Formats: sequence, structure tokens, C-alpha cells
Amino acid sequence: MMLEKDFNQAFLVVSATARTTPDYPIRGYAGPSGRLDVIARSILASMTCRETLFIALLLGPPNPPKTLIYHSDKCTFKSERMVMMEIKRAYLSKSKCLEVEEWGIDEIVYNLVKSGFEIVMLREDGVDVSRARRALIGRKVYVLGSHVDVPSDIERGVSRYVEYRVSIGPRSVYTSHAILYILWARRVLSLGNAISTPR
Repeated sequence: MMLEKDFNQAFLVVSATARTTPDYPIRGYAGPSGRLDVIARSILASMTCRETLFIALLLGPPNPPKTLIYHSDKCTFKSERMVMMEIKRAYLSKSKCLEVEEWGIDEIVYNLVKSGFEIVMLREDGVDVSRARRALIGRKVYVLGSHVDVPSDIERGVSRYVEYRVSIGPRSVYTSHAILYILWARRVLSLGNAISTPR
């Protein structure tokens, strides 16, 4: 993975269902796209911090795996639909904002670790992130599921590289909200303040 700058934080969202071809409608796309809309909203969330790398591992039909890469300093989007349209272009190799690679989890993790990232797994049964400050400091990649949990085989593939398993609360939250929370918590810690987890 070629990084154009030293991103300090990254998110890896794994979608077990996201469609891996551009043949979804641009209206009413949630179901037909295999919930690529969750990925689109997650990109919008990561965009709120300009030095964030966003990666999505897409495992849905018909041609998995696909890895979608977004550098938050490349382009900005004004709406979810704009992102969905850009994902279509990326599948057709026509996007200037998103890259698509045919990588599985092993290639993704290898490139992230080689680039100096420590891997943090977000899990509801993990350690409360407010008591795991080191998981919010430094060059980290946060791994989380989309509208469903990370598939067990993918989690096993990542587990030997995981430095921390943390929770942002005991209840499920939207993926995009989890990303926003982590960005906020990292910012709060960088300012020397205490954080608390949502309950």
C-alpha cells in the first residue's frame, strides 16, 4: 500500500455483504448494494479528520475480495450519494478519489503493519477504551465491522497482529458513529483531557 503521507490513524471496515461490482442503482441502493451505504457513511465520517486513511474490505458477491482505499486528504464529499457514485467509478478504475485493489485480509494487514500501524480491534466485549489510553495514541488502525460483525475467519486472520481489543460501550453503534467517536477520543487525549465512553 503506497501512502502519500504519514497518516497517524486509519480505519479498516470489513463488510461481509458489500457488492463488489458497480451494478447497483444510485437510488434505493442500500439493499441492492449489499449495504455499501454503510461504507459510504463511514467514508464521510473519516473525512472529518484530514489525516485519516480509510480502508474497506468488501466480501460480497460477485467478485470478492475487493479493497477500497480512501485518503481523506484527496477528495471531499458532500453527501452519501456522492460517495456511492464515486465507488461506482472506482470499480471502473475511473475515480481520482478512491482506489480499488483485489486484496484479502492478509495483504491489507501486511501493508498496514509494514507501514508502522498498530492494530486495534473494536469489540463490544473488549476493554473499555477509556481505560486503554495507549489504544488511542500513536499510529493506529482500528478494525471494525459494517452493519454486521467482522466475520470470524477474518478476525482470526487479524488476531495475531492485534495489539489491543477495546470497546467504546456495551451496546452496538453505527460504524460511522464509532469512527467519529474514536476520532474525537484521540483528539481529546491529544489535548490532555480525560475521555468517557457512551453508555
